[in-house]
Amino acid sequence: KDIQYSVNNVAKQALDHIHANETILTLGYSNTVEQFFTYAAEKKRQFHVFILEHAPFYTGHKMAENLAKAKVPVPVTVVTDSAVFAIMARVNKIVIGTRSLLANG
Repeated sequence: KDIQYSVNNVAKQALDHIHANETILTLGYSNTVEQFFTYAAEKKRQFHVFILEHAPFYTGHKMAENLAKAKVPVPVTVVTDSAVFAIMARVNKIVIGTRSLLANG
């Protein structure tokens, strides 16, 4: 229950970090990141998310599907991991879950 409260608290900070018409890159699936984006979309913030598919498990597809089916859909584009170089010039911000940062997950 405490973890869900912390996820909600992180999501409520989305408007401080996501600005109008930004292009954001994320990696794979993270419940916290999903809630973060969903909260911003529900508050009418306009932004686009590029999601790396995160091979070999391809969890980015799950993230894209969830965001597209949210109450207020978030515009998403799934990108293969090897093609990230092609979109980096368009990205304003990178948002990743904490599991992506730690070697031991």
